[in-house]
Amino acid sequence: GSIPPEFGKMKNLGILNLGINNLSGNIPPELGNIYSLDMLDLSYNNLSGEIPDLLLNNSPSLNELDLSYNNLSPYALEISDGLSVSFGFLYFIIWIE
Repeated sequence: GSIPPEFGKMKNLGILNLGINNLSGNIPPELGNIYSLDMLDLSYNNLSGEIPDLLLNNSPSLNELDLSYNNLSPYALEISDGLSVSFGFLYFIIWIE
């Protein structure tokens, strides 16, 4: 199955763990509308495509994003300050003061 864009309507959600669910398709940009989201785990799925800019730059509370073991394109990312992103063998921690 795929990630329902309707998850983006859960404005007060703090943690969303969808790891190891055999999900496929793209990450819906609507997930960037969950302003209170602190941790998002999408690891160990079959997700593909690009990582939505809205998710990376519009979620002020997002501190941890695990995208490891998918088929995503991690190229040309612009990541918010203080967000750690895991791509399996690649791990980024961005702290800008």
